[in-house]
Amino acid sequence: METRQQRLIREILEADAPKTKTQEQDHSLKQQAWDRALSGEPPRTMTPWEWQDWYAAQGVPITQTQTETHTKTRTDITQHWPSWLIADLRSDHAGETGAVMIYRGLLATSRDKQVRDFAHRHLATEQKHLGMVEDWLPKAHRTRLLPLWRLLGWLTGAIPGLMGPRWVYQTIAAVETFVDEHYQAQLDKLDPTGPHSALREVLASCQADEVAHRDEARAATTERPGWLLRGWCMLVAKGSALAVTAARAA
Repeated sequence: METRQQRLIREILEADAPKTKTQEQDHSLKQQAWDRALSGEPPRTMTPWEWQDWYAAQGVPITQTQTETHTKTRTDITQHWPSWLIADLRSDHAGETGAVMIYRGLLATSRDKQVRDFAHRHLATEQKHLGMVEDWLPKAHRTRLLPLWRLLGWLTGAIPGLMGPRWVYQTIAAVETFVDEHYQAQLDKLDPTGPHSALREVLASCQADEVAHRDEARAATTERPGWLLRGWCMLVAKGSALAVTAARAA
């Protein structure tokens, strides 16, 4: 049965019936539009009521059904995870969100070329980590405190950015030292050959990147920090630990 959308296209284009296989193939825009109208594939653009007509006549596309099935499958998998593992991954998601904001804060306040290059490279890595964790953790299990972690993460980067490169590198070294220990504690709980081995590989990959960030930051400054900077780094490390505890709980 010809839908309203197909009828409108036919009337506008005044197209003839589709050519048979024995006829010369027509590659014109007119013929391509007609072929798309008869293909049964979802149109690229339509008004809301035209979409309703199309879905009523054609049904839900198989690609959309597959996507919904895939999402449901991933959610069902997490429902069988132990609660401690969901809490661990929730803290990882909060941490990677904060890490992204740290580097955005740095870029907002620092004008040092070396620091900005450092921040751009590490921001790309942290965004990759965040995407990897989000692939595993459904939105329903993510912490409700993300707006707070975004703000605190941004401040953790913006303040050292104002203070200068030495503050930046010492801050990153302090953060990444904590993150290394945090990931290692999680890896110790996961059997490399157990049911969560694939997730363990993801976390191990993230840990390796964070260790590289820590070592690069340490190598960038050899000066012993003063008491104010040491106090700031202690505050950052303590704040990171408190953030993990809060994220695991909510």
